[in-house]
Amino acid sequence: MEQDARVYAESIVDTVQESLLILDKDLRVISANSSFYKTFQVSPEETLNKFIYDIGSGQWDIPRLRELLEEILPGMLISKISRLTICSLAWGEKQCH
Repeated sequence: MEQDARVYAESIVDTVQESLLILDKDLRVISANSSFYKTFQVSPEETLNKFIYDIGSGQWDIPRLRELLEEILPGMLISKISRLTICSLAWGEKQCH
């Protein structure tokens, strides 16, 4: 039953057109959708079970993102980050919603 629920949840994640990344409480990647992999030019092998800050050779190790994930979001019940812009020479500029 638990496996069925996980497969169902992952199928929903993959149908979202925007880049989507799901983290556990320790900020490891549990799941990402195909849009995320395509947008940020990474594979599931180099993303899943990794700390968010280690994805893509450390491009996600951004001070403001660290502040949001480690200090601000844990104290909030509901949060909305409208847009996060990540700049990298490898990616160009990407918009995440």
